[in-house]
Amino acid sequence: MFVNSGYSGSSLSTAQCTGCPSGRYTEGTGEYVQGGNPCQGCGAGKYSSTTAATSESTCQACGAGTYSSVEGATTCTTCGTGKYSGAEGATAESTCLNCQAGTYSGVEGATTCQGCEAGKYSTATAATTESTCISCPVGEYSSAGATFCNSCEAGKYDESSGGSVGCQNCPAGSYTTTGGR
Repeated sequence: MFVNSGYSGSSLSTAQCTGCPSGRYTEGTGEYVQGGNPCQGCGAGKYSSTTAATSESTCQACGAGTYSSVEGATTCTTCGTGKYSGAEGATAESTCLNCQAGTYSGVEGATTCQGCEAGKYSTATAATTESTCISCPVGEYSSAGATFCNSCEAGKYDESSGGSVGCQNCPAGSYTTTGGR
């Protein structure tokens, strides 16, 4: 029996060919395997949604923020919220890293985490919402993605909470010895 590329034959006595399922391919023609299937699976870290694929080139690398740990995948698994991955063709969930303190990710399949805005900070890891970012208290400030707030230096002050610009010099004729408020 002659079998076209992308198909496999199931029996010598029948002239029926079966297309390779998604995630699998066969490059040869005329292949027959008694009781088996000559379709090869896309390797781990790759996937294919093409049926009756005739080439390994139909297997695509999993994009950043996703992975596939199995052979013959039809889709890639996304990294969960609070995690990210910049790796393409990832083969394990371990490539999905926790967002570090000062950052968060509320979406699945993130390639980066968002930093807390300036004037806020967070000590939480694997944070999934911006609400984990806490405003700096009066007399303190922070830059974006901060894990703590800085106190104003002596001779400077900040009257508002959530200071993002930094501290201002005391006006002429006034001073502070401790910094802050």
